[in-house]
Amino acid sequence: MRFSVILPILISAAAFVLSILVVLAGRNPNFMTDTYIIKLNTSNIGNGNINIPDTGIAIIDNAIDNAPDGVVGQVVQTAAKLLGIHDFYTAQVMGYCEGNGGDDSPSVVTNCTSGPMFAFNPVTIMEDELRIAGGLVTLEDLGFPTGDVDNALRALNAVYQAMFVAYCIGIATAGLCIIIGFLGFIPSRLMACVNWMAASFSFLALGVASTIGTVLAVQLRNIINSKLSDIGITASYSSMYLGMTWAAVGAMLFVTLYWCFSCCTSRKEERRSSIGNRSSIGNRSINNEGSLVDEKQVKQKWWRRRRLSGLNNQ
Repeated sequence: MRFSVILPILISAAAFVLSILVVLAGRNPNFMTDTYIIKLNTSNIGNGNINIPDTGIAIIDNAIDNAPDGVVGQVVQTAAKLLGIHDFYTAQVMGYCEGNGGDDSPSVVTNCTSGPMFAFNPVTIMEDELRIAGGLVTLEDLGFPTGDVDNALRALNAVYQAMFVAYCIGIATAGLCIIIGFLGFIPSRLMACVNWMAASFSFLALGVASTIGTVLAVQLRNIINSKLSDIGITASYSSMYLGMTWAAVGAMLFVTLYWCFSCCTSRKEERRSSIGNRSSIGNRSINNEGSLVDEKQVKQKWWRRRRLSGLNNQ
């Protein structure tokens, strides 16, 4: 019995737990809301180059055109808060969270929405909140370039759902590695190869999911910062998410290499064992009763009988 197989079982369990935590992060306001793919900071909306479209009312349009930039920005920021726009939005694997608080005050998550096959689109989220508030003002009225951002996000969100599927496959096969890992106590090359295949699937699936998540985090941050920084909206990604998801990938890589090595060494051990068995029975034959006998002893008895028969003939 090989007690060393406990190590890959424990590491598979660690990868399994880390992956589940990454997927379930942000299911409610009190559960790992700091483990997100991207965070949209709207607390400073209006502190930038705001281009508010004409309202059609000459007095209001002239007042806006002649007002200092700082005053217009404060008005837009106050209006955004009153209309329901939160200070930040975070996108997790299965949903998003929203809350209030900025750089000078602690962040408080007020609501989280989660579900499978989620795709993050801040334009839709904030437009829904404005619609709930009465729909009197749109994001474009606040200077938000909805068309440019929506087109840029649509291409990236196409792979958001693929990331979720890859995580599910990786988690399922990591759990399978825990179960069939106990079969590794049996010294068999077949069991080692089965564990190797399961670990390889988990490693590849988690690797694909983590790669997609990393690309999404970087690309979404770049898109939002390039399109929305002029109106005071910025984005960042979570190092906690990246650390946990890639730690799970690294754990399954170790398990994959362990079972690959066990599969190769088990084959060599079986060869040595078969060679040893052949050599141990190579000098034996089967008598009339079907039992193994030593050929050397048979030859010695034959020569002894021949000598005795020669002496008797003399």
